[in-house]
Amino acid sequence: MSTFMEIAYITVVYVISNTLLRLLHSIMWLLYGPRQNDLVEYSVQEYDVLADMKPKYAITNDKSFLLHKFREMKDVSCLENEHVTLYSVTEDEFVFVRTSPEVDIFNTEQHPFIYDIQHYAAEQLLTASHATVFKYLASKPARDGSNIAYLHNHGRCGSTLVAAMMFSTKQCVVLSEPTPVLHLALMFNSKDYPASRRSKEYVELVRATFLLLCPDPDKLYFIKPWGIQTLSLLPLLHQALPGVKESFMYRAIRPTVLSFKKLMGLLDPSGNRFESDGNRLISVHPVNYRKIWDKIGQGRGDEAWC
Repeated sequence: MSTFMEIAYITVVYVISNTLLRLLHSIMWLLYGPRQNDLVEYSVQEYDVLADMKPKYAITNDKSFLLHKFREMKDVSCLENEHVTLYSVTEDEFVFVRTSPEVDIFNTEQHPFIYDIQHYAAEQLLTASHATVFKYLASKPARDGSNIAYLHNHGRCGSTLVAAMMFSTKQCVVLSEPTPVLHLALMFNSKDYPASRRSKEYVELVRATFLLLCPDPDKLYFIKPWGIQTLSLLPLLHQALPGVKESFMYRAIRPTVLSFKKLMGLLDPSGNRFESDGNRLISVHPVNYRKIWDKIGQGRGDEAWC
């Protein structure tokens, strides 16, 4: 199959499967969704997970990938359950999952990427509006993120190995590639950079996301995010939580892209996929990430993405 035909096939499958997913969820919502008299302000909606609907081509988490049926409204304190973790973030709400108590989703040795095991071990889905979560966090003691270490990276640089090494120390909770961090970055990327970077609402959203990912102030957390897509959080994280310890793992562009191409070759035996894009990226990529990191360190983050 030619590269063009392969891309066309994937696109058609993507459109059809997404359309069917939306239709199925619309039917479930009409039949089993919460009614107006069920809704309670500043509460959490809980759903039973009925089936895994995640397409094979999908990597990140999305609540539409879990077929769910409304169960009941819960007090926001249910988010403090040790088996409830933040699953995704949208423009309107925070999405959590309650996973099986038999599965240790933070065992990076068994589950290298937390987004993967979160999805497959989910038993209940919980959603809360931004306003509900902001009010809930405001009732808790103030935190500046000093128990969080965050490893900025652009992918294919050894960051997954670093996360595994951190887990082996048994001194911190390791979150390797949590989807909510990627969702934050994608929301930020879709908006006007200067406006969203200075938006109080967006900074508050970043703060809430990281506090929900790292809920226990007495534990140390190490977060290894998705790669290149999450670099737009560089100017924001320290604004939201000035106590976070940030570091940046850099690898030169050429070996990074060659590594991506090698990975794609393993996934695609033809070896043709992304070949031209990879070569172009090597030759014309405009960003030197070390210079960006230097600007952040000098307090000149606003210049890095303008």
